[in-house]
Amino acid sequence: MNDELHADLDVGETISRARKAQSQWAQRSVGTRLRILPELRFALADEVDEIVPEIKAIRAVSDAEILSTEILPFFAACQFLEKHAQRILATRRLSAGGRPKWLGPARSRVERSPWGVVLILAPANYPFFLAATQAIQALVAGNAVLLKPAPNCSGPANFLAALCQRAGFPSALLQILPENVQMAESAIDAGVDKIHLTGGGETGRQVLTRAASPLTPATMELSGMDAMIVRADADPKRVAQALSYGLSVNKGETCIAPRRVYVHCDAYPKLLELLAESLKARAFQEGLPEMLHAAIDNALQAGAKTVFGQLDSENPQLPILLHEVPLDSPLWLSEHFAAVSAMKVVESDEQALEHLAESGFALGVSIFSEDVDAANRLQRAIVAGVITINDVIVPTADPRLPFGGRQSSGFGVTRGEEGLLDLTTPRVVIERTSKSWAPHFELEHPTDSQLFLGFVRIGHSRRLSERIRGLIATAKLIIQRGP
Repeated sequence: MNDELHADLDVGETISRARKAQSQWAQRSVGTRLRILPELRFALADEVDEIVPEIKAIRAVSDAEILSTEILPFFAACQFLEKHAQRILATRRLSAGGRPKWLGPARSRVERSPWGVVLILAPANYPFFLAATQAIQALVAGNAVLLKPAPNCSGPANFLAALCQRAGFPSALLQILPENVQMAESAIDAGVDKIHLTGGGETGRQVLTRAASPLTPATMELSGMDAMIVRADADPKRVAQALSYGLSVNKGETCIAPRRVYVHCDAYPKLLELLAESLKARAFQEGLPEMLHAAIDNALQAGAKTVFGQLDSENPQLPILLHEVPLDSPLWLSEHFAAVSAMKVVESDEQALEHLAESGFALGVSIFSEDVDAANRLQRAIVAGVITINDVIVPTADPRLPFGGRQSSGFGVTRGEEGLLDLTTPRVVIERTSKSWAPHFELEHPTDSQLFLGFVRIGHSRRLSERIRGLIATAKLIIQRGP
């Protein structure tokens, strides 16, 4: 979509079309909505040769990486919904047995109601997979979607919209907005019902500030600056492979790439021997933002040492891995989005945890250890949305798993069962017949307080004898009160 061609787009009218389509779409059963998903998968399989170049124009990586990180995970996400969405979104009916007796008879249920019009603010690093998965989950949940692509990412978004129409989704259910920030601001001001943002921390703060006035709920997947903890007993070869992969996949532009590495002193010497060779095998040249370039240069001047990478050119050799980086360096404390990582030697798990908590980022953490039980004990002390043991990044593509962070890395989740539920809101329905018992409609009786105290003693007294006395007293009181 060319922004100049849509400069006169009326956001209010766009939302109005989406809301009208959504009101009809939400009346369809979940099963009916899901029947479209196989057609969507078939259409994408037929045209996969067309979407790969669209993505490659944005991500300068191999076709294999695009297929494995954008296309196959999306297929898996669709199949997850086809198999499980009906169960996840099913109405939950409460049995009469668990209802407090003093409330009287009633039938209660909790329905999952779509929010309405969901605004998805998509990122550039995985321009098809992340946007498409969130959009399809929102549609299956019964919502309409306004999708604002990141700059220069309209190609995959328009491709998705065309696929959805061919598969059978009503056209107004998924509308692609222009890429500019003003369009997102206008959509929030005009009154969308839910916001999903995948982006940086500062962008998240701006979106939340904008959403505060209309009180629009939001899910924020923000900066990762993820950490890796290497315990004393970790396999150094596996750590070297994982770290070099994590820093090079998508040229380092992955939110859960390992950018802070804490290595136990016992594991450090052998790991250091292996890292340079492992990183060299995945090396590439790429420009760096000026602020990050300056942060690296300042760290080196302050005594940091280079494990791998070169900064002395217009196109630095990446990944760049530094050790002995001062703890007050922005490489530890500020977010960045490139194949650059800082490494620190620690003397214990406890010291690693102390350093881990200093930045406030809490999207993901990876732990490497031969003792999986010990790694699990360690992870219980970590604040993070996703923790992987002896692996990085790839396991999070499991469509069954939710994904989201905490603290400076945002809140709420996308994907998985929890992500689908996040795109709905619970609606409680309580039914009583017109002739059912409703003592609360009657005027207060002089003995009401004694009656309620009796209920307290029957249900909650410490001793059985007190409960029995409460039961007897309450029974006498009910007989005295009469009908």
